[in-house]
Amino acid sequence: MSEIQKGNGRKVALGLFSLAGAAAAIVGIGYAYFSDTITGNGTATAGTLDIAGTISLQQNGEAIDGSTIANLNPGDVIGVNAGSITNNGSKSAWIRAVMEFTALSSTENTGAGGAAEAAGDLSKYLWVCTGGETQAALIAASFFTGADGGATTDDGFANSTLAYDADTNATGCKQVTTADLNTTMFGAKAGYTTADDVIDGTAEDDDETQGEAGAAQFDTTWASASMPVIYFDAAAPNAAQNGNVTFNVLVQALQYRNNTTSPTEAQWETVVSTPFAL
Repeated sequence: MSEIQKGNGRKVALGLFSLAGAAAAIVGIGYAYFSDTITGNGTATAGTLDIAGTISLQQNGEAIDGSTIANLNPGDVIGVNAGSITNNGSKSAWIRAVMEFTALSSTENTGAGGAAEAAGDLSKYLWVCTGGETQAALIAASFFTGADGGATTDDGFANSTLAYDADTNATGCKQVTTADLNTTMFGAKAGYTTADDVIDGTAEDDDETQGEAGAAQFDTTWASASMPVIYFDAAAPNAAQNGNVTFNVLVQALQYRNNTTSPTEAQWETVVSTPFAL
């Protein structure tokens, strides 16, 4: 074969190799497709519960200064004024007013002539009542005349319209004993309803007032229909002199969203409290 023919053969071989390389490059690059993208950004902030108000005490309907009553008399009524509670937080909440006792003297005062020489026994003579009762009604209801016409005797409200109803836990007067310390929430109800016991948040409307005539869409204020009251039995003897008790008045709020079933006491126990001294 001539040198010219050999040269042409090499050129053909190189050309085929180059064409194969170009084809491989095209296949490796692949095809381009039309496309588009929308990008969204998100943030989340937990909601808030922030109830505000002022809780104060009254003695026989008269406001007292501070949180200590220093001169309680048999027959006196300690009232609680919570005014109007406002929810400044964003979340709606279950809300209630209750009372708990943290200390209660139970040793009879044996001082000569009833002198206040020792802590007295209040464990037999304090009652928590539903609220709304007048002092005169409480005094009258805590006594009765026996069927035989005998002397008036303290009966612990058992024979009165203010007898405690253990089934509903919603009416009457219940005695405070040392067994109740740090365990019993006086004023707690057997069940809570959305219409009566929910306060709106600034961003959540759940109290079932929306759409009612004259109702604001967000009802962020609440006032308890009747706060519990403490009654010091008018039959308390000298043995009760100088007795003392410490109690907490609590207005509690607990989130409503994702928790729409009537709250249990275990759920309410998460709320903090501020004590009053007597």
